[in-house]
Amino acid sequence: MPGVSRTGTIVVGVVGQQLGLISVGTPTDGMQDLFYANPLPMLVVERQGLRVLAANKSAERAYGVPGGLTGWSAAQLWKESQRPDLEGLLAEAAAVRHRSGPWTHLDETGNTHDVGIYCSELTYEGVDALLLVVADLTDDLARERALVEGASKDTLTGVANSAYFLDRLRQMVGRATHEPDYRFTVLYLDLDRFRDVNERLGHIAADKILAEVGARLTAALRPGEFVARVGGDEFGVLSDAQASGNGPLRLAERMMQALSEPFGTQPPISLSASIGVVVGGGEPVIQTDAIIRNADAAMHRAKQQGRARYELFDESLHQRAVDYARTEAELRLGLKQNEFALYYQPIVTIAGGGMHGAEALLRWVKPQEGVLAPGAFISVAEESGLIVPLGDWVIHDACRQMREWRDEGLSEISVSVNVSARQFRDGDVVATLKGALQDTGIEARLLTAELTESVVMEDPVASIEIMTEISALGIGLAMDDFGTGYSSLSYLKRFNFDSLKIDRSFIDGIDRSAGDASIVAAVIALAHSFKSRAVGEGVETPEQLQYLRLLRCDMAQGFYFSRPVPADDFAGIMRRGTPWSGLS
Repeated sequence: MPGVSRTGTIVVGVVGQQLGLISVGTPTDGMQDLFYANPLPMLVVERQGLRVLAANKSAERAYGVPGGLTGWSAAQLWKESQRPDLEGLLAEAAAVRHRSGPWTHLDETGNTHDVGIYCSELTYEGVDALLLVVADLTDDLARERALVEGASKDTLTGVANSAYFLDRLRQMVGRATHEPDYRFTVLYLDLDRFRDVNERLGHIAADKILAEVGARLTAALRPGEFVARVGGDEFGVLSDAQASGNGPLRLAERMMQALSEPFGTQPPISLSASIGVVVGGGEPVIQTDAIIRNADAAMHRAKQQGRARYELFDESLHQRAVDYARTEAELRLGLKQNEFALYYQPIVTIAGGGMHGAEALLRWVKPQEGVLAPGAFISVAEESGLIVPLGDWVIHDACRQMREWRDEGLSEISVSVNVSARQFRDGDVVATLKGALQDTGIEARLLTAELTESVVMEDPVASIEIMTEISALGIGLAMDDFGTGYSSLSYLKRFNFDSLKIDRSFIDGIDRSAGDASIVAAVIALAHSFKSRAVGEGVETPEQLQYLRLLRCDMAQGFYFSRPVPADDFAGIMRRGTPWSGLS
């Protein structure tokens, strides 16, 4: 056995980071000094009972009691809660020669220290004993905790980061697998339209807002709740205290309330969040990645329902999430395989029945399912961002088709293309329009960009800048679905639209409802006051057309004239001449 001393003299050796006993023959006074003068506290204790047999000067100073440590139980130096298994753990540490701990030790003043104990076996005056060498780890562990905390925190907001969020969520899922009655709540928050805030105020101001969001959410937490920043403007909240009854929904409401006050920018800015809510636990236990997918699906449902709200996940949302993922994947493949086509619908001049132009309408020609209208896929394209490359393709293909018709000797007509909200906001629509005209040689006056009312009113100031650039190219501008949004007339007069397209929902009842007729008349008068043309959409009957004529509407579009048709069929209409002449 190492370190055996028959005379009671302790011989200590230090090798690298390990402290242990070695036998070096007959002990000398110097070797005794190595024990008694060692700067580290050292104790020799009975293996059974841990009674102190010898203590060096450092131990006496650190843990001294009246009359010295000899004869005392070393267990008294540990907190009471740590004592029951102490003897066995120290013996085990000595057998495999490693550090035991960290332990909480009490000094002579009652203060606690985090310590590591290096243990070795020896025989001391015929007694099986342990040599304990005490290393104070308080500072080291504090630095270690600081490093761990730093690695688990989001540096911008001060809340936990995504890695720590996932770790905590995995712990909750693990607990749920062993405790059938355990429930927990997951919230997934996405700040609404934060990209616009970033672009308008700049990154520095936007980062300050994110930091304030983190602080507000943290201040709104209660015991058992935890918040983390899991993405750019996305936050997650975990709770095992709010998972019964209406608790999860009340938690979501509390988080929304925390963001309700304006943020301290100049000028102050209001923010909202869309929140997905998932209750975890129960049978069967859903794994971490599935919980996150479900929470994300619920959050997206909240956005689709108008933002600034929360949605509780259920299986119907799961199916929607599956459908969304499948549609997105098929859209990406469809773009690569050129599965999209443009159909064209005439826009007719009411006064003479001649064709003024056409609107290019997107269709997805799927090999197995046939032709799909935008309603089947456009929301997924918009949400996923695929609408940007898809919209760019629409612009280029419409210009290509106009050049083809021109090369065939057909009359030049104006073609309108729809510009989506995501394309207008995230893409470089001005560069796309300019590039399409340059590539095809089409005159700018023959192209019109259609924007919905909601698109331009999302950020009127930025919209005016972009639209001014479009107009400078010579491209026409049309506001689509006018009357369904919330336009400010003070902005509308600055938008400088060439035409306002009256939404079909008003045209549908124009010959039956005095209210609809009044709205249509007001929109037509408004368009004319702005020196813009009024276009009635969705015309399906001669009665509707007659009302539009009486109200002095300029143009009309709808099934009464033609359904949207492929480019070749539309070329046939152009060759035959307009069948609507003589309508006046």
